[in-house]
Amino acid sequence: MIIKKNLSKKNLEELKVNAKKNPLKRARFCVHDSPEESIQEMFICVYKESEIKIHRHLNKRESYFLLEGELTLFLYSQNGVLSESISMGEVESGKTFFYYVDIGQWHNLRVDSEYAIIHEVTQGPFIVGDAEFADWSFKC
Repeated sequence: MIIKKNLSKKNLEELKVNAKKNPLKRARFCVHDSPEESIQEMFICVYKESEIKIHRHLNKRESYFLLEGELTLFLYSQNGVLSESISMGEVESGKTFFYYVDIGQWHNLRVDSEYAIIHEVTQGPFIVGDAEFADWSFKC
């Protein structure tokens, strides 16, 4: 976990390089000090070829603020039917740039540009295996 207390444009460039090198094609800078913190705040770079599986959190909310790039956020009903797709872009794009995902909401995202940089905030602590992945999941 790389912890950053302040970020500049140079740090975002470093984040893109780290994500590009990562086999999962994503990387993050955490603002919180540890996985035990009650608020988990991070900047995440995700490249287009990274697959984000459909999942939900039964005990926490997430918010996404899109800093760079474009993505589509997909929301699903409890029985796996696509209920909404939200096209997201930078503030200047005129698209949705912020979205709040509620507790228990099935969701995933697809990066539509080369990469996207997201500021994500969620409740802590971080627990490995906390996300529930949809057994009915399919690739969007």
